[in-house]
Amino acid sequence: MAGPSRTLGKMRAKTRARGASKTGTSRYNSRGRPIPTPGEISLDEHLATGGAIVEVESNEEDEEPIPFGAYGPEDEDGSDSPAPEPGRGSNHHSNSNSPVPGSSDNNNRSNGDSPASNSSDSSGYGDIRLPMRDEDDPDNPLLPGGRGRTLIGIEMEFYVAVTPRWAELEDPHPLDIRWQARNLGQEDSTSPRFRLTVRNMIVDILRRNGIIASKGADFNFERQQDWGWTSSLEDTESDRLEDAKNRKAVDWQGHYEWDPALDDRTNIENGTIQLCDQFIQFHANNQLELHETSDVVLHRVTASNVPKFITGPDGRDADGLIPIWFRHHMRARIEREQRIHEAREAGVIDPRSIHMPGSNPRYRAWTCTIDESLGAHCNDASAASYEIPDGSLPAVPRDDDGELLVEAVSGKTVTRETMLPPCLYKWFPGELVTPILDFNDPQTWADIRTACAALRDHLRIHKPMRIHSTGLHIHFGQENGWRLLQLKKLIALWMIMERSAEHLQPRYRSAEYDYALPLRKNSPLAVCLNNKRRDALSTVRDRSDELSSYYRHRVEQHVPVDRIPEDLMDFIREVWQYDTISGLARAMGAKAEYPYVAWRLSGQSLTDQVSETVTQTLEVRLMQGTLDADHIRRWANIFNRMIEFATNTNPEEFRAGIEQIFSRTRFPYDVLGIPREDMVWYGQQLDPETGYFTYPDRDRVNWSDPFMVPGHGATH
Repeated sequence: MAGPSRTLGKMRAKTRARGASKTGTSRYNSRGRPIPTPGEISLDEHLATGGAIVEVESNEEDEEPIPFGAYGPEDEDGSDSPAPEPGRGSNHHSNSNSPVPGSSDNNNRSNGDSPASNSSDSSGYGDIRLPMRDEDDPDNPLLPGGRGRTLIGIEMEFYVAVTPRWAELEDPHPLDIRWQARNLGQEDSTSPRFRLTVRNMIVDILRRNGIIASKGADFNFERQQDWGWTSSLEDTESDRLEDAKNRKAVDWQGHYEWDPALDDRTNIENGTIQLCDQFIQFHANNQLELHETSDVVLHRVTASNVPKFITGPDGRDADGLIPIWFRHHMRARIEREQRIHEAREAGVIDPRSIHMPGSNPRYRAWTCTIDESLGAHCNDASAASYEIPDGSLPAVPRDDDGELLVEAVSGKTVTRETMLPPCLYKWFPGELVTPILDFNDPQTWADIRTACAALRDHLRIHKPMRIHSTGLHIHFGQENGWRLLQLKKLIALWMIMERSAEHLQPRYRSAEYDYALPLRKNSPLAVCLNNKRRDALSTVRDRSDELSSYYRHRVEQHVPVDRIPEDLMDFIREVWQYDTISGLARAMGAKAEYPYVAWRLSGQSLTDQVSETVTQTLEVRLMQGTLDADHIRRWANIFNRMIEFATNTNPEEFRAGIEQIFSRTRFPYDVLGIPREDMVWYGQQLDPETGYFTYPDRDRVNWSDPFMVPGHGATH
């Protein structure tokens, strides 16, 4: 099969408004006044009219994507819908042809009652008679019974300032009263003790705010005898009894009477057992958790208390073994209690989580783990990304030229670079992970708001910024499974809107970020089409001419082929040629690590059961890292509305929606059912120069105020 001659990165809309001049006015607003085409005015001016921009004949770098719309003010009559093209009438205005989520039984037609397509009942190819209706489509199988919920799991990467980089360094932000570690100044920020201390403190913060969070084995760490998954250096310092938990245990008073009628070994065994039982009972009587008794407490009790508790005939020489045996048995008992406690802590279950058989048990509760990919380097380039007001850096020795002097601090060499932001702190590169939740349950978003506010209220979390490379990944799943037809429609929608979705993120997320790559350029299917290769293309043509022909007819039922740019249409046609979910997932990059939308899917026409290795989710990776719960909800809802539109529309409704987007008779947000206020909010965040999402600091954080403000909303 010959591939297209142009790359997907240079789509040309040869099929823009039929009969319209490339430079002439082709649209009118709702009051009959002409609206210039995108080529005649700037993007900022065009958005101010509420206009929808369609790609024109130019390279991708020069053309504007189709915006979701509603970025500008409403028209004078209160309508923000674009006017239809001349000759098309106004019958597509507003919601006149918009599918209502749930109005079609396409999503849960376990009883076979799906509305039929009006185009044709069936078509025959050769000796095979193939269906043309959704309920008969082999890509659209019956779903098992169940609630059919859309599932969501979110991974939020963030960067916490834990403590000044050196113990001798004063707090860089003394007026910020949020937490700074007391006992981590001398600890390497990459050590398990440092990371577990911060992780466990984050989990404790979440729990105090009503979030069910786990302290499980969520990153690489080999458990030690006196240091486990629930340990914390903030609770104790190993060499300081006064800071130890359960230090009250040193007040324990025990007793064992040496029995001269028994041999030494029996006395030692009896004495050890009795004193251990008494020590354990002392914990119970005083509401002390045995697993929290540290080695420093046990050492004091063993050395100072136990020998005093042994009474009996003078002259015995074996009783010195009892303290040794006591310490050995109690250490083993405490470690056993610690493991029981760790299993209990790791096994907590959020009652709002959705249990998917086969999924990783860690997704039954909130967790916090480490993301090793995060971090900024200590160099001039990183420091140059900050606005550094006078007086915002600590006072350090300088030479006559104003350069920082090299000086030994905490046994390490301090250079100019390490005394500049962000390297004045030790940082914790965290990732907060939700359990599997119901997207449409209001409590899901209430819990996300609570979790974001809890962390931001208590911790110094860095504002979103390019050099820290934090991301936010949202996994979407279907409780009853994904179907192949549903996925084909969804990928068609995503490909149409992918460039517009880029503009809803900071520019660096798509311009220079290796952990989120566009499907239109980097998916195996796009690479094949762009390079005239076949290795990722469907093999249906080789196996069945009839099925391949059927798929060509089906794509034309769903997509207005004369409206779609040719190279994009080539991509969509190829998507429809796959007859298995596994094959389509490979074409989208199932084995690639970092596409905008990672396909964690497998199956035939219905996805397989969830497993720990294949989550059966679509992971949307394009968004920057943030703990702004309102922003997260807005972004998640855009993709969710794409899912619902792909799921709940029959071929005519789906095709009409795409037609309206490309004919500019309705904004994409209106077609998809995205709340208008969400798109207005996005419009207020767009950089007027670049058209991309930007924060108020324009990615140049002021070092005097580098942390997210408290609360669950805007980070700045």
